[in-house]
Amino acid sequence: MGKLGQPLGKIMTISGSVVSGSRSAKSNQPDDLALQVLQVNGQPLASPVTLPWTIFNTASVVPPKLNQPFEYVGYETGSFTGVPHEAFKLVPAVATREFHFESWFTVLQEDLPTIQNQADLEQSQ
Repeated sequence: MGKLGQPLGKIMTISGSVVSGSRSAKSNQPDDLALQVLQVNGQPLASPVTLPWTIFNTASVVPPKLNQPFEYVGYETGSFTGVPHEAFKLVPAVATREFHFESWFTVLQEDLPTIQNQADLEQSQ
């Protein structure tokens, strides 16, 4: 299960606000933005969850701006990162983060209203 309470890899709709991320300047990540998720599939979370965001490489999504509200469709995924402490018994220690699992949200598309008729168009304006 991911931090959003859904299985990793499950397609879901999330909404919330864009916040400053916590990646370090040395992380080679040009965009230091994160998603503060308040709702998953229309249901409020007990407390906000903040995840780094990425855009799927073929998705046509405009990068968000700080403090902008969002509603995205995508999935939570992750991987292990860092170095296990025991590794430094075999090699000289270097500055690193402890070995841990890190998750992020991969955006596939913005969740835009579906326009099927004139009433939907009027409602979306």
